[in-house]
Amino acid sequence: MGMKRQSLLQRLSIFFLLIAIGVAFLPLEAKPQTATEYQVKAAFLFNFAKFVDWPAEAISNDPAFVIGILGDDPFGRLIDEAVAGKTVQDKPILVKRFSKIEEAAGAHILFISDSEAGNASRIVKQLSRAPVLTVSDIDHFAERGGMVQLETEQNRVRFAINVAAVERAGLKPSSQLLKLARIVPEGGAYREVPFDVGTSDHPLVAGFRLTNSDL
Repeated sequence: MGMKRQSLLQRLSIFFLLIAIGVAFLPLEAKPQTATEYQVKAAFLFNFAKFVDWPAEAISNDPAFVIGILGDDPFGRLIDEAVAGKTVQDKPILVKRFSKIEEAAGAHILFISDSEAGNASRIVKQLSRAPVLTVSDIDHFAERGGMVQLETEQNRVRFAINVAAVERAGLKPSSQLLKLARIVPEGGAYREVPFDVGTSDHPLVAGFRLTNSDL
């Protein structure tokens, strides 16, 4: 009975992940409640935390799970609203803004703003061995050693993962997440993953209150 329950929970987890990713990949204006690009990206940041494993020592002694934003903040209050009341491994989520990479050492997920594009290579090199999931929408971020690159194509938000960079930092992305990503070798080209999201109801954004107040 225990094994059947575990198997059911695993299937449900995959099902809801597929739903969330499907919503994210739908055209932004096609969602039941119109979401801005950065509302969707805020949802991605939170949900990446649920499908990536950190070393126990990287989280166990921290009072909160920190999502950091380095450079100009494109989210505004959207990211704070997206994670309000949510937890990761039973720890409250705290959003912090940083102006310097040296300030971001305590972050678990770090979104690197486009304002830092000129410093992106230096930043990812400095954090390459730290248990920090680096995420950005800077062009070619994953190819330059970043871990997760958010992309907007034909008004759809997608993501690419540099698996080597993620694993080098001691992090482990789930197989479910990798199936939905574009896999990017460092210095190489994207490997397209055949995944039809055009008609999915898609969970990297499931369960979020997407408001119209900032549209």
